[in-house]
Amino acid sequence: MREDRLFINYRRDDSRADSGRLYDRLAACFPGKVFRDVASIAPGVEWDDAIARVLSQSDACLVVIGKNWLNIADAAGNRRLADPRDTVRQEIAAVLKRNMRVFPVLVGGATMPAEEDLPAELQPLCRRNAIELTEAYWDEGVQKLIVALEPLLGRPVNARIAKPPLFRRGWVLVTSGALAAVIALAAYFGSRHPDDPVSQNQPAVSAPQDYPKPNTPPQTYAAFNPSQLVGNWRGVVTAPGQQFDEVLEAYPDSSFRVLFQNMTAGVGTWQYDSAADSLKVTNYVNLNDGVKFSCDWKNASETHDRFNGACIDRMQHSWSVSMAHVPGRPAVQSYIVPRVNVSGLTTAERATFSQYLASQRCTCKCGLTLLMCLRKDLTCPYSPNLAQNALAAFLRLTRA
Repeated sequence: MREDRLFINYRRDDSRADSGRLYDRLAACFPGKVFRDVASIAPGVEWDDAIARVLSQSDACLVVIGKNWLNIADAAGNRRLADPRDTVRQEIAAVLKRNMRVFPVLVGGATMPAEEDLPAELQPLCRRNAIELTEAYWDEGVQKLIVALEPLLGRPVNARIAKPPLFRRGWVLVTSGALAAVIALAAYFGSRHPDDPVSQNQPAVSAPQDYPKPNTPPQTYAAFNPSQLVGNWRGVVTAPGQQFDEVLEAYPDSSFRVLFQNMTAGVGTWQYDSAADSLKVTNYVNLNDGVKFSCDWKNASETHDRFNGACIDRMQHSWSVSMAHVPGRPAVQSYIVPRVNVSGLTTAERATFSQYLASQRCTCKCGLTLLMCLRKDLTCPYSPNLAQNALAAFLRLTRA
């Protein structure tokens, strides 16, 4: 019987330190629900029996992958993963056969192995979205993992432990009590107010396939109305060893925001190039690390509901992207922030900023979020200044 538990699979010779660090963090957030072999097995208990019992009680598994995970060999020089009796291999094969969530966790600069480099029973692991934990952004990566685990393990015991900074440390909100907290939009999605709608789960869209070039003469596209591009899009992003889904909301003012795992991951602007029949993205900033991107996506269907192309950051790292239009609710919504001048923000920026305010508590002890305090308590002396400081930091991140 499942007991809302998390199993951590790792190889000691590859990622002992990182796995221990991750275990300590998650065990503090989800006490009694995290299992990591040696640290969790009572003395005198048969190891194989204990692992089998824990797997049968678990709802999720983390597979920690370090730089040497794929090629670590035994004393005879044989690759351990090639041995069907290898413990790490057996554990991964077991969890992949069960109806449970499996999260590859990349540490120490590791990348996802190629599917063909793994035994057949482990190859489905390569089709799971991976979470990367780097030294520079360890807390941010662990936060994403905690958010993904909350529906399976319940809300973390300690909110301060469970909600480390998601955004760069440079985006700081200073309160009247000299408290500094880095902005974390992810908190909003766990406890949003009904007056502040966000994207609901969109219908699943399979990865867009490449279409042959339409035989329609180019002048047909000149008559295309770019306003048809406004709405919701499902993106499949592919990089070496990785593939994951994102949702893009395109607004009428040519702004957009990207959501990953129900969290706002970035904002930017878009423009339809009729001459090239392509969708160009500029000023796209990743809110997790401040990296700027530009994208060029070529139309892949006569109805302009599919675009394929690439995104490139300033370091010339490239990702392939396939976009498919998702029918549904309009992307346009009202994001009102009273007593704060947000007239200079795009629709995507207003959506992101207002949702951040809806995730933070005002310091006036009213018990309301900053956004609700701005709306309902017109006498509060704190909320306008807090919101203005947050807006200034937000603009430094998105407009720098």
